[in-house]
Amino acid sequence: MPKLDEYIVKYEEALLTKAKVKSVDSKLLYAVTKACGPSIYRRDASTVSFSDKKEIERVKKSFLIKRLGLKDGQYLDTGINAVAQQIGIRNRNKYRAMFYYLLVEHFNARSVFMKEVTDEKPIDKLASFGEAFIETQKSIDSEIRVATDKNFGDLLL
Repeated sequence: MPKLDEYIVKYEEALLTKAKVKSVDSKLLYAVTKACGPSIYRRDASTVSFSDKKEIERVKKSFLIKRLGLKDGQYLDTGINAVAQQIGIRNRNKYRAMFYYLLVEHFNARSVFMKEVTDEKPIDKLASFGEAFIETQKSIDSEIRVATDKNFGDLLL
């Protein structure tokens, strides 16, 4: 079974060639693909059938409304149709991750996925916090040292 990264490369290529996207945000594509879960590994589940009204309704309810938090309305159907046209109705490889990526772009819902993707690992966050804390502590320590030296100097006289 190919790895996730291999699928992402395949989806990126399909977005550039089939959907005529000028550039692909790799981090967003990674997040959307990862959110698809194991469906990308199953042949039938990895693609979307535009002719199956039940599947399109599922995409609308499960992805657009639940996952992206959009309100139900005609604009969702219009967006789905616009993305379907962009991919190409006759395109045999209408990958689910590619379809979802284009829906996220269409509805400007990048923030739903981008907050989940971070290059910084928790340990890196902790280290950067520690460095900032130490720098702050150094300036506080020097202020305390100056004040303490002055006060003790006054007491000794």
